[in-house]
Amino acid sequence: MKVFIKSRSIRIMSAFLAIFALVIVFVGNVFAAEQDVAPSAVVESANSIIFSNIDSLEVGDSIEINITDSAGNPAVVGVERVNAEIGALKGTASSSEIKVYFTGVIINCSFYMTVSNNKCTRVYDDWILTVGGTYSNSSLSRTTTYGKLSFIFTDYLGLISGTCWLKGTVTGSNNEVSVSWSM
Repeated sequence: MKVFIKSRSIRIMSAFLAIFALVIVFVGNVFAAEQDVAPSAVVESANSIIFSNIDSLEVGDSIEINITDSAGNPAVVGVERVNAEIGALKGTASSSEIKVYFTGVIINCSFYMTVSNNKCTRVYDDWILTVGGTYSNSSLSRTTTYGKLSFIFTDYLGLISGTCWLKGTVTGSNNEVSVSWSM
């Protein structure tokens, strides 16, 4: 009789250990699948930066790069996540609202764009601030691949005038955005 009890208790213990091992393996895989890739920014050319994995930014977080503008002044180009994923599952294309911005010594500007399924679906709420000059003819345009803010800057003396623009282009993979400018 004792032999029967021992073998039954061994079977029950083995079953518990097997279930425990399965739970550990399953939970480990779930946590590994939920890890996001960190956002990154890579300088593509003199006036273009590719921002990757923007969807992994928390709402309110930004990623930016310090640059030198065409006049030799320091500036910052970046993107900020302003809204969480809308109805998206992890590992699928998502929809997010981002702020695209350029902050310089003389010109500061930004606009918001919605990136959904690797397309630009909306642009809105542009903002421009100039020091030592004025801006005119501002326009905000959109196609399925980009959002673009453009305007004419003129210094107060009227010696310098030119078209400036800030553009966010969706690259077509993982909601990456290439930000380019001319200031």
